[in-house]
Amino acid sequence: MRILLLSLFILPYFAFSQNQAKITEVFVDSLSYSQFLKGERKALDASVKMAEKEKIDFYYLRIRAGILNYNDKRYMAALGHFEKALAFYPADTLTQEYLFYTLIHLGKNQEALKLYNGFYYDMRKKLEKDLPTFHAIVLEGGYMSSNASDQYTEKDMIEKPKLYGEIDATGDLWNTHAGIKTPLGEKTSLYVGLSYLNLNKKKEYYWLDMSGVRDTSDEYTYSQIEYYMGLQQKIGKHWEAHFGFHYINYSTASLYSYRDTVFAMFRFYNAAYKDNNWILNAGISGEIGKYLRPQIDLGYSHMGYAIIQPSAALNYYPFGNLNVYGSTGFAISNDSSETRSIFVQKIGLRLSKRIWAEASAHVGNLKNYQEGNAFVVYNVADKISAKYGISLTGYICRNFELSVRYDYIQREGSYTNETKPGNFVKTAYSYQNNSFTGSLALKF
Repeated sequence: MRILLLSLFILPYFAFSQNQAKITEVFVDSLSYSQFLKGERKALDASVKMAEKEKIDFYYLRIRAGILNYNDKRYMAALGHFEKALAFYPADTLTQEYLFYTLIHLGKNQEALKLYNGFYYDMRKKLEKDLPTFHAIVLEGGYMSSNASDQYTEKDMIEKPKLYGEIDATGDLWNTHAGIKTPLGEKTSLYVGLSYLNLNKKKEYYWLDMSGVRDTSDEYTYSQIEYYMGLQQKIGKHWEAHFGFHYINYSTASLYSYRDTVFAMFRFYNAAYKDNNWILNAGISGEIGKYLRPQIDLGYSHMGYAIIQPSAALNYYPFGNLNVYGSTGFAISNDSSETRSIFVQKIGLRLSKRIWAEASAHVGNLKNYQEGNAFVVYNVADKISAKYGISLTGYICRNFELSVRYDYIQREGSYTNETKPGNFVKTAYSYQNNSFTGSLALKF
């Protein structure tokens, strides 16, 4: 009995010791080679982790794991393996080629170019046809419809006991944009753009006098010219800083009213108005492991008053590639009058080799909110309470990228009534926008 009990403890220990003894470089080499030939990517990944615990690492282990991860489109995981394989054997053309294409799949074009420039002539000649693009010309245009004028009636403006009513309703909008992106070295890229926006608006006035209800209206336009500059700077291998500057010059001319107390009546006059806004943003993003990319930003806006906007987002890639990705973010916009919070969720999916779909949701008060390194600015008078969008992006060919986008926007306007002399009441109403945007990027 004692022998049997001892055997229950000793034999497992002996077996464990034997297994431990087998974890050598020769054992890992043989095991990983077998797994590589069978295409067992998950098993090979487990072998890599086992070897790392034993501080075992060598060229063949990394190139095998890199190739199987590459074949499974797990480019982020493959990148780390190929970089380590190349460190073991810098002249290996197989690793060079795989690493070059992995960087392209991950959109790390400037890093791919730097790698390419270090290759020998024969390798550069072989890969020349697949050199990534570094410059891009972007053309974009959009139309946004509004149903604001359907959300109120004449009764809302002047029904007794109201003495006066006015509304400044937001109508349809057209916008265009042109920009160019270019590198300023191996680690720096610059984007500059010019936009024009034309917004149709309508003011309506209603008032009571001796002859009954009277009214007048004014259809006018709000135009906006925008200048944008965005700079991206690589910091080491896994981090990137970005800076954005957005300048907006806007102008309008419309009808205004005032009460003539001498003659006890309302009078109207036309006046033009011009002003400008400007926005600054700075942020940093980086890669943590193979699946996460956190980002933090700090924005400062001058919209007639100062606005501070800190924001943070976590971008994630569940499969280590761009086949499925997501982003969850949060921003706080603060000025002297209020604090606004915005929640942002995005989900992307690769539909085919050349087509991606993305859905997004912005929930919160988006008044004067800015995103995309200050590229998009919501400098609007009416409150935006939510925006939901879907887009499709695809490559017509290697150098042409086409994108179409639809956004459904929930907004809130208001109208003003004078219920008795000197007593003005503001009433809110909800309306919606349907926005359609198309863009074409020529890359070279």
